[in-house]
Parts: sequence; C-alpha cells; structure tokens
Amino acid sequence: SVAKPKQHNATEMDITVESSVDYSTNTSSARRNRKGGGVANQLRLTKTWKAVFTGRVVFIICLAAVAAGLGTASWLLFRNSEEELGEQQFQAIAERAINGSQAIVVRKRLGTISMVSVLSSLFPKAEEGVSASGFEGWPFVYMDGYEEVAQNIIATSSGREMGFCPLVYPDQLSDFETHAYDWFLNLRQSQPPFPDSVANSSFGQGIWQPGPDGRAHVTDGSTSWGSPYEIVTPILQHNLGAHPALMLNLHFNPTRGVMIDNIITCVNQSITNGDSIDHCLGGAV
Repeated sequence: SVAKPKQHNATEMDITVESSVDYSTNTSSARRNRKGGGVANQLRLTKTWKAVFTGRVVFIICLAAVAAGLGTASWLLFRNSEEELGEQQFQAIAERAINGSQAIVVRKRLGTISMVSVLSSLFPKAEEGVSASGFEGWPFVYMDGYEEVAQNIIATSSGREMGFCPLVYPDQLSDFETHAYDWFLNLRQSQPPFPDSVANSSFGQGIWQPGPDGRAHVTDGSTSWGSPYEIVTPILQHNLGAHPALMLNLHFNPTRGVMIDNIITCVNQSITNGDSIDHCLGGAV
C-alpha cells in the first residue's frame, strides 16, 4: 500500500508561522535594545569622564591661581618688611655713627684747645717767647715736655697725633731754622735725645715740603693753591718726638692750609671787633 502524507490543518501551521515571526521579532528587538543601551551607556561614560577631567583642570587652575596669589602677597609682604627693617637698621647704624663721629670731633677739638691753652699760658705775649739762639718772641719758642703732655691729651681726645706748628713769616725763615735745629740737638731736655740726623733732608737742614723730586726746601711763604697769606707752618714739635714729619710745612697742603687760613682770618676779625678768639679754634679740627 502507498503511505499517505501526514496532513496538517491550517490552524497549526498558522500558529507555527506566527510563533516563528514573533521570536524573530523579539530577538531583533532585544539585540537593538542591547545595542542602544550600550551606546547610551558609552555616551554617559564619555560625558562623565569629560566632566571629571574638566573639573580637575578647573581645580588645578584655581589651585595654581591661589598659590600664585598667596606667593605674590607673601613676597610683597616680606619685601616691604625687609625694606622697612633695612631702612630702620641703616638709620640706627648711621645715627650711632654720626653721633660717635661728632663726639670724636668734639674731643679732638677740646684736645686742641687744651694744648693751645698750655702754650698760650707759657708764652702769653710775643716778646716773652723763649729764645734758643738769641732770638726773642714768637715763633722762636718751644715747650719742654711737649711729648708727654701731648700723649696724655691724645689719650683723652681720641686723637692719633699732635704737633706744634708756629706761624713763621718769610723774613723769619732762616732764623727759625737756626732756632729749631739748636733746640733739636742742644737745648732739648726730654729723653731720649734726638739723633744728629733729625729733620734732615737731601738739601740738608731746613723747612721742607713735598716737591716733584722729593723734599723741597721752603724759602718763602707762597703756595700752589693761592693762599692769601704768605706764611709757613713747620712742625716744630711732635708727640712722637723725632718724627719724620718734623719741619714739614703744613701750609703747603690745600686741605690743612685752608683751615689755617680760616683760623687766621677769624682771629684777625675777632681782634678787630674786640671779640673773643675762642670760637676760632674750631677751624683747626
């Protein structure tokens, strides 16, 4: 016999087809949903990462700005503090230095006045000057024990050296040189005695001043800087005794020469006006 094919009714076949269609549709939908969800998640992650990155950048910028601001403020504060402190310290040091310098100048001036007072007391009048070689009156004077007295005055006046320089006029130069060397070598009583070569120059004995070729002999009262006074001021006595500067004409030097001229002018004006000459001694310091 011949087998007959199995017969399916229409209803079963429709159900099968519809089920297949529904499964395919659901599967495709699920795949699309999964794909769409992944893209959305990826977009959300990207946005989140960008936001975090942007926040970090903004934070770093703000932190740098704050650090820069604080650093600048601190630098300005410290700079101003250092400037103020430096100025205060400088002013304090300068004030102390000025006060100390003024005190030293005052002591030196008082020391000079003290020595002038001693010499003035010894020889109050020109005609009462002690003569070494037959000369009378100023400038032919000297003071025994000058070194000891000058050393004591220097110790109390913050000085270094002190010398006695009488005013000598040009017509007195030769006689004064005779007087000076007679006192150096014969009449001086203080110890130790001066050596025979004391105050000697290449030209021999005499008043000297620096010249182009060494010591130059002073033969008149002229100066290279135009002093109105023709005078010579040789160092006759020095606190150190036989000092190399003995017989040096201090009037040749403009700095000292101007001070000497100021004293002479002040004394002349004071005598003319009948005033005291004590204030004139300030020009010697």
